[in-house]
Amino acid sequence: MGSINNKKQEPKTFDLAVRKPKVLLLGNGLSRAYNASSWDHFLDSINRKKDEFPVPKDINMPMPLKIILLTDNHVGTAMKENKEYFLKGFYDELDKGICEQIKKLFDCGFDYILSTNYSYELEYTIYGDKFTENRLKSIQRYLGERAEPKYMLQTFNQVNYEGKDIDIWHIHGEARKPDSMIIGSDYYSRLTSRVINVASSQDYDAKDGKDINKVTIKNWVEAMLLGDIFVLGFGYDYSEQDLWWLLNRKANETKLLKGKTYYYEPNSSDDIKTKKSLLKVFGVVTEGLDMGYTNNFDYKDFYKDAIDDIASKMKEDRQ
Repeated sequence: MGSINNKKQEPKTFDLAVRKPKVLLLGNGLSRAYNASSWDHFLDSINRKKDEFPVPKDINMPMPLKIILLTDNHVGTAMKENKEYFLKGFYDELDKGICEQIKKLFDCGFDYILSTNYSYELEYTIYGDKFTENRLKSIQRYLGERAEPKYMLQTFNQVNYEGKDIDIWHIHGEARKPDSMIIGSDYYSRLTSRVINVASSQDYDAKDGKDINKVTIKNWVEAMLLGDIFVLGFGYDYSEQDLWWLLNRKANETKLLKGKTYYYEPNSSDDIKTKKSLLKVFGVVTEGLDMGYTNNFDYKDFYKDAIDDIASKMKEDRQ
């Protein structure tokens, strides 16, 4: 069962000249494909202004500001009130076919799986009906001195899948810890500040014979900065300021042998094509990762093809 009884973990070390950290960045697109109503359900549940805004998804503003509007600036309270949905009700609605796709991602052999979701599709795939809040507490791990209650830069969950430990990082917080859930504009700004501090604190200079490409990853920020990143089901909304900043920082890194970033998204609108042009400015690979999908398609089919492509690229890298 690996290191299942050890809460404090040792960080992983990589020689970037030999192998970059392999990182999956997973958004809520995959879960939406298998449970289309989940996010709309959440917005409805936190909406304290139903008379004025009966259909939250129709409000045209960035999500961090929309959340403030809908909760009447009581974001923290609204998240606590909806904790149980992400711990229980969410999975009653979830099409269990998603578990097959998640297991394929587990099989790829990622060093880090980063999720922007507060929910636990990844953990649920392992535990099924035995998935409980107590189970989540038991699988919490951390680098550093202790688990973080709020900004979870060094704290993650570790599940065991077919004899291998899988590290799952909820980089925008998790439902079990409502205070950790990054959702309003103030939350994003504070997290971005911490991301900047972490990325700026690294000593990348070669001193006393030091090989700067031998690195120890102590948090998810460093994993994204240095690793090969596969982005799936995450649309890079322009409000995701922490992750846009990190993309920019990665693009400007010149000292280290940094990895690439691969962005999977169908060319289903002009807005997406424009976003891909911006991502290319930051060195993100997008060519051919639309899987040939343009419009009038089933997202389940797209994700199946995208996951197969990710598995193929990961296999090629191991050979």
